[in-house]
Amino acid sequence: APLGISNRDFLQQRKVIFDFPTKGVTYMHFKSIEHPEKPLVKGIVRAETIISGYIIEQIQDDPPITQLTVISQNDIKGLIPKYLVNLASGKAPKQWIGNLING
Repeated sequence: APLGISNRDFLQQRKVIFDFPTKGVTYMHFKSIEHPEKPLVKGIVRAETIISGYIIEQIQDDPPITQLTVISQNDIKGLIPKYLVNLASGKAPKQWIGNLING
């Protein structure tokens, strides 16, 4: 984290549903949870995922074309200047897609 800003973590439940709501659509849903084996860590702020995920839909077979819809509503908690939140949030989806592609 930048100087003066606490590190963040997320604890999420992730669910993947295939062929939902129609055949060929993959739905990935993330939400924050609490778990006794993953308590809060001193010095780290636990951010909250209100709702987040992906909808992956193949919209054409030949050549294959896939549409990716990203949904993200998070509360990073704490006191962080809005311009820093906006700066980071603009870069995050590109990183998430890279993670999705690279596993």
